Amino acid sequence: MIDYVNVKTTQSGLAEKLLANSKLDFSYKVTDKGNKIWEASYANMKFSIFEPSNIVKLQGSLHYLYNDGNHNQNDFKRTDLSKLVYDLHLNFGINLD
Repeated sequence: MIDYVNVKTTQSGLAEKLLANSKLDFSYKVTDKGNKIWEASYANMKFSIFEPSNIVKLQGSLHYLYNDGNHNQNDFKRTDLSKLVYDLHLNFGINLD
């Protein structure tokens, strides 16, 4: 079973797509070096965007996300994972090939 993930990507244009996505309410903090880190949560998943590199980090439970952030008390099958990967692409433009 796959539950918690910590994925980093530099997928071209993804940071911009996520920042413009109405499902995500981003806020940012500035590091000691003056770089911004944008953060938002969605259904128990944390989205982080690191500027100026535009690295996107996705952290959290895929099982919770599949259940809209409510629980992970059901079976999470390979077919559910496939559907979730497809939904991440449709809703957020994330490619987890």
